[in-house]
Amino acid sequence: MVLESTFKAGLNGLEDEVNELKQTSLTEGDGEVQPYSHPGDDYPLLHCSNQHRYQSFAPRRTGNNTKWYSDTCGYFWALSVAIEEARHNIWIMGWWISPEMYLRRPPSRNIQYRLDRMLQAAAIRGVEINIIVNHESTSYLSYASLYTKFTLEALHENIVVVRHSYQMDPVSASLKLEHDTRLGNLTDSRVYEPTNLSSPAKKYLPTTKVFTNDPEVDWCNHEKLCVVDRTIAFMGGVDICFGRWDINSYPIADANPNNLENILFPGQDFNNARAFDFTQPDHPKENKLNRTTDCRMGWTDPAICLEGPVVQDLVAHFIQRWNFEQGLTHRQGLQPEYNLSPVESQQCYCNSTGNRPKPYWPTMFPTGTGFEQQGDQYSNGTVDQGPSRHHCADDRDLRGGVSMQIVRSVSRWSHGTPTEHSIVDAYIDIINKSEHFLYFEHQYFITATSQEQYPVLNKIGTSIVDRILRAARSKQKFKVVVVMPALPAFAGDVQYDSSPGTLAIMGFQYNSISRGGNSIMQKVEEAGFEPKDYISFYNLRSYDRINCSASMANAEAKSGISYEDARKAHDHEAGSGYQGHGESPTTTFPWQDSHFAQYQQATNAANTPSASISSACIHDGPALTSIPWDPGNMAEIDAFVSEEVYVHSKLLIADDRVVIIGSANLEDRSMLGYRDSEIGVVIEDSLAINSHMNGEPFKTAHFAAGLRRKLFRKHLGLLPPQDPTIPDDNYLPVDRCGNVYDWGSVLDLLVEDPLSNEFEELWSNTARINTESFEKVFRPMPSNAVRNWEQYHGYYGQYFDVRKGSEQEPEYRYGHVFKKNFPGGVQDVKRELGEIRGTLVEMPLDFLVEVSDLFKEGFGNLPYHAEIYT
Repeated sequence: MVLESTFKAGLNGLEDEVNELKQTSLTEGDGEVQPYSHPGDDYPLLHCSNQHRYQSFAPRRTGNNTKWYSDTCGYFWALSVAIEEARHNIWIMGWWISPEMYLRRPPSRNIQYRLDRMLQAAAIRGVEINIIVNHESTSYLSYASLYTKFTLEALHENIVVVRHSYQMDPVSASLKLEHDTRLGNLTDSRVYEPTNLSSPAKKYLPTTKVFTNDPEVDWCNHEKLCVVDRTIAFMGGVDICFGRWDINSYPIADANPNNLENILFPGQDFNNARAFDFTQPDHPKENKLNRTTDCRMGWTDPAICLEGPVVQDLVAHFIQRWNFEQGLTHRQGLQPEYNLSPVESQQCYCNSTGNRPKPYWPTMFPTGTGFEQQGDQYSNGTVDQGPSRHHCADDRDLRGGVSMQIVRSVSRWSHGTPTEHSIVDAYIDIINKSEHFLYFEHQYFITATSQEQYPVLNKIGTSIVDRILRAARSKQKFKVVVVMPALPAFAGDVQYDSSPGTLAIMGFQYNSISRGGNSIMQKVEEAGFEPKDYISFYNLRSYDRINCSASMANAEAKSGISYEDARKAHDHEAGSGYQGHGESPTTTFPWQDSHFAQYQQATNAANTPSASISSACIHDGPALTSIPWDPGNMAEIDAFVSEEVYVHSKLLIADDRVVIIGSANLEDRSMLGYRDSEIGVVIEDSLAINSHMNGEPFKTAHFAAGLRRKLFRKHLGLLPPQDPTIPDDNYLPVDRCGNVYDWGSVLDLLVEDPLSNEFEELWSNTARINTESFEKVFRPMPSNAVRNWEQYHGYYGQYFDVRKGSEQEPEYRYGHVFKKNFPGGVQDVKRELGEIRGTLVEMPLDFLVEVSDLFKEGFGNLPYHAEIYT
């Protein structure tokens, strides 16, 4: 009877969903773009109000504190501190979670800081741990969420892991069948209802709703969130998984022939998704990359830690999802119709044991708090005040003066609620209200300015165009800067061996940026203005040198063991090695009997080259020509390698005053609400910093300005090298101390004013010089020198790739030096690489520009669903 009633309730929900899709509407007011809403009563588990800004389930709240992390090294260290100090609850949401991932490096000196070991230790001391991990579609992803579940739950009864059950349990399978049957009766298997309203908001917001009825089209739970003791939270674009940990110099080589204990990236953590994607993550030691010949891919992914009243909205979001997931399979934990107001959320059941968690911060929401209006240009809307109880290391500390609002993308399939798309509403509002400057740092950039760009639906592109044209027509200086990946992180050559998704995504991105007739740059040019005066696009790239010098050959000869065998033994003993599944967190091995120990005893650490030289291109790093090399094994010129730095960020900073950061990519999957589920936060702080904009005095916000300046300095190589073994205050959670930043220093002032002529010259010249040097030394793809497939083969393919199916080896290994340009040898290579500062390079907007349709080039006659790639 319970199964039958749940099934009927689900069918009613499906009918509501279809009606909701048909009745999407827009609201308008005061000449400003307003969020669009969905009809229907609030879901019982949702504390939301259509009066909240952006139609979010949560209000804007003050009395918070937050802290940014410009690199994942500091973020994961801070997370390890919070987990180590947890006393009551640890709640984690992730797209991918790797139990064997190390939060501190190097692993050999931080054995206890492997994720599974930390969670097991917390569970033993009585902490209840609830984890929600995305259940991936195995047809095109292999992130082994079932392995994650079994591995972590086996550690202790206090650890409970759920995967999204929409595709698995019998009830959900029946609901999906009904869902598909209903939609299959509609024209073209889609719901397509363009709005007929004349609202000025119409052009900014998605005007269509699309569901395909093919079961192979799968959306995902994409949030990245960790809440500890319901008082402190970590969020951003970073999953706790392989391939995410990195430092600001991006060491892409990790061969340590003289001391294996210095290895930073064990097992699958040494990854390059452009060369080989992750394979069998349930075997954390299986990795096709050879450390003596291949490089990894660097990773950038800003994230935050926050505390204060806003954390309770994240608590509510987690409990809603947990209870929704548990209810799909009738597990313990689903409670009937709780109204999760911020204070009541502490009293809801979550852990499957049925125990009621004790509130750790019972006074977070005192009675009589009330609401008030804020009048600044970003912050109109209701505000919930909260207490201030914080301190920061910075002498200009925030002391609870940060306004924050949680926004999200959720719907009935993902969260059991009516569709909410407050993230895209926030983006559009922030763009429209920006005064001088927009900085996007995003993994994807897929948006539309016209319905002719279907199937792309989100109209963030329209709001960017309108804001640029408004500035251009009033002769106002206004800049949009976008940093994004050079290529999507799919393995294989773009012409022959790649997933067709590589070209599909590139096609949608180029059509959003500069091609296809309706792109952002074309719309600006069509209006009579030069688009490059207002918007520019950049990628990131790094280089390194693999230490395969004579010291490696000497150690191999003396020990009788190859470096790779010794390195695999090290990884095995660190719990991220080879040969089978991940070891138990309590497993120990006889190190003295392993290949690792035999090799280690044969090494000589004196006067030997470094494992990585990546710090040579950043401030206070060593001069490239001063770093020694022991000749006698591999030729040094063959040891240099390069790869893109993968921009995994999900970040917008406007005017150095407001930040939106979270898990949502700039694409339809993340923004529409009814596809991937996402979580984000809009951050504004009241502490003003005296700054400049376009040469004029300008008040910026402490948090936004500090984060933007730190990222710009990182990209320009204006930060000292990061030592992962020496933490500073920026490695700690926000409740311990705030960000430390050298306000007013010489290097800070170089990036203070993003509109000044001096900064623009520094930024553009650095990108140009870096691009030219990388092109000459490595010939990386993509490149403006390649406008069609014939040029691709002549410029790159004939040297670095062979046609699919051929047994011929390429002349040059992927990512290595193009030696034809350097008849003078390695010293000429070093002189050219010595010109590179930081990682910033120009985005090649003319790459394959003469190929008419990259999406069709990728898929050919294969069946596809375009919505997956938008």
